[in-house]
This record gives sequence, structure tokens and C-alpha cells, in this order.
Amino acid sequence: MFKGKAIYPLVILSLIGMLLVAACAGPAGEAGSAGSAGAAGPAGAAGAAGAAGAAGPAGPAGADGSDGSDGANGKNGADGSAARFASVAVSTARNVAGQETLKVTLSGFSRKDTITVTIVEANGPGGDHTVGSAKTNGSGAVEATLGSAGSPAIPSGLGVGVYTLKATGGRDGASATTALHVKATLLPDPITGE
Repeated sequence: MFKGKAIYPLVILSLIGMLLVAACAGPAGEAGSAGSAGAAGPAGAAGAAGAAGAAGPAGPAGADGSDGSDGANGKNGADGSAARFASVAVSTARNVAGQETLKVTLSGFSRKDTITVTIVEANGPGGDHTVGSAKTNGSGAVEATLGSAGSPAIPSGLGVGVYTLKATGGRDGASATTALHVKATLLPDPITGE
């Protein structure tokens, strides 16, 4: 390392440095005032959501809504006077099976309408027999003789009894019925008068 006299200057310089430091150091000063607060740290992470609260009480009922608009007008009904007052009448009291013609009087139907006259179920269940048809006048009435030699008004196989004679309007479906009596002969019974 160092030899001889070379170490002395180093020791001397070290001692001088220590003395200077000790001579320069003064007594301890008073404590300084507190520093100002530092800036706020960053916000923490959001906490978990809390449980849902209970439902509140029902609010008061709202005011009534306004009335809806009127619906479209319905279809016109059938002519009420024709449907209500339509009638059919047979002009002869005694009628027999195979009779070629039948005189009827129709009234209360629509004016200038074609009216079809039938014997209801004369040919069995669901088998109406068409007697004929006639056209009403401007008053909705007509007197007509229906049937012919080629197409008898009353079928030849029709048994003795009472049947329903029905007249139906072609335009509005107005209808009327009456009884049709079918006898065994055109002559009344000499004992009973029937």
C-alpha cells in the first residue's frame, strides 16, 4: 500500500476536513412548518350493486280514456215490411194428388220480385216439390195459376194429408207459408162432408 511518508499527508488532510465540518456545524434549527396536503389519489373501483329495494305502493288509477270512434255501418237488412207481412193463400179448398194447376194469391212481397212456391218435403225429407213461380206487381202482390200438364202443381204420388205450402221471394228471401190440404178425391165425402 502506502509506503513511508506518503500516508501522513492523507491523515492530515482527513483531520483537517473533520475539524472544518465540526467548526461549521451550528446548533440545530427549529422544525419547519408542515407542508401543504398532497393531491387526492385516484378514485377507488366501484363497489358491488346493492340488493333491489321493495316495490312501492300502486299509484292512483289513471283517468278514463276517450271513447273510440264509431264502427262502420252494417249491411242493410232485408225489407222488413216484405218479410213481416208476406202471405200466401190457396184459392181452392180441395186439392188432389196429380192436380195439374194450383191457384195462389201472394201479397206483401217486394215489388217486381219473382216468388217461388214449393210444397215442403213433398218428396220426402229435404225433397221439396216446386209448384211454380210468379212475378209480383208494383204493390208486391200477384194472383197466379201455377203448374201445367207437363209439370203438375201437386205430384201424383203425394198422399192424402196436410202439407206446408211455402212462398219465397227471390230478391230478399222474404217468405210466407200456408196449409195445403190434399184429399183423396175432388168430391166431398157424402157422410162427413170432407
